[in-house]
Amino acid sequence: MEQAKKAVRMSEAGSPCEYRIWKQADLNEQYSKYKQDDGKPGNKYSGDTRNQQIGKLYEDAAISWLREDGWEVKRWDMDTDGVLELSSESCIVRGVPDCFISKGEKQHVLADIKTMSEGDFEWWKKRRTATHKPQWKTQLCLYALAALERGIQVDWIAIIGVNRNDPDYYVETMKFDRMDAQLTLGKLESIMQTGEKVPCCPDAWSGKICESCWIKIKETCPAWQARLKAETEAEEMLQVKADPDKSIIESEDPELDAAIKQLKDARLNIARWKAIEDEAKDKIDELVLTRGIRTVYSGNLILQLTEVVSPRFNLNDFKKAHPELLSDFMKSQSFFTYKIKETGRDDE
Repeated sequence: MEQAKKAVRMSEAGSPCEYRIWKQADLNEQYSKYKQDDGKPGNKYSGDTRNQQIGKLYEDAAISWLREDGWEVKRWDMDTDGVLELSSESCIVRGVPDCFISKGEKQHVLADIKTMSEGDFEWWKKRRTATHKPQWKTQLCLYALAALERGIQVDWIAIIGVNRNDPDYYVETMKFDRMDAQLTLGKLESIMQTGEKVPCCPDAWSGKICESCWIKIKETCPAWQARLKAETEAEEMLQVKADPDKSIIESEDPELDAAIKQLKDARLNIARWKAIEDEAKDKIDELVLTRGIRTVYSGNLILQLTEVVSPRFNLNDFKKAHPELLSDFMKSQSFFTYKIKETGRDDE
C-alpha cells in the first residue's frame, strides 16, 4: 500500500527549524484523518479562532487602504480559486495567498498581508523581508511557483505589512525567486524522508536551540518530565486557592491611568524614532563615512564624525580565566522595571 504523503503548509515551509517543519506536517496529517472520521473539524483543530478573526479585520482594512491609494486588488477566493499546491515524492505543500495587486509598473503582484506590532513593523521596514523574515519570502515564492504551474501570471511577489498600533501599512515588492522555491521543495523532501529523527538545529537568527527543538529534547528527558509534572501540579493548586479576578487591583486614580498610558505611548515613539535614527545613520555611513569625510555642512547644520575608542571589560573571558575571583567582585542590586501589556478586555 502506498504511504500517504505528508502535508506541509507553505507558511511553515520556510522555518529554519527542520524538526518544527516535520512536526507540523505530522499534525496536519492527524488533522486530515480527524476530518475524515468526524466529517468536520472540531474545536481542538478549528481554524476559526479569535486571532484569525482579528487578522481578517486587519486584512480587510489593508485592502481598503490599498484601493484608496490607487492599487488594483483582487482577493484570493477559496470558493473559486481553491488551494495552491506543489507535490513531491513524500509531501504535498499547500497554501492560500491573500491577494493579487497591481499599480503602475508593478503588475501581477502576488501578495500576502502580515500584521505586526509598532516596533516590529518599523524594524521590518528597515531590514526588509529577506533579512528580517526570510521565511515570508520563501512562503511567497512557493505560492508563486504553484500559481505559475496552474497558468496564473506572476511577475512580482510582495509583503503588505500592517501596523497594529497605528493605522499604517507598507508594501515591499520583490522579484520572484524560482530557485528559492525549488530548493525549499528539496529540503522538505529530505525532512519528510528523515522523519522524527530530524536532528535538532540552532535557530538561524539567534544561534541558540529553537523552541521546537527544545520541546523535543524535554519530551525525551525523564528529568524534564518530572519537573514539568511538579510545576503543573503546583500551578493547579494555586488556581484552586487564588481568585484570578482579585489578584490585580483595579486603578481608580485618573492621574495614574494617564501616566501609564503616557509611558506606553512614549515607548512606542522611542521604537519608532530609533528605527528612523538607524536608517539615517546607515545612509550617512553610505554617503559620508565611506568617502573619508569627517565634517560636512548641510544647510544650517554641521555634521561631525568622531571615532571613539574606549576599553571594554570582557566579563565572559574573565569568568573563564579567573572563576574563583568572580564571586568576590559580584554584588546584588535591586531595581524595578515597568512592563505594560494589553489586558485583552473591553473598557466601556
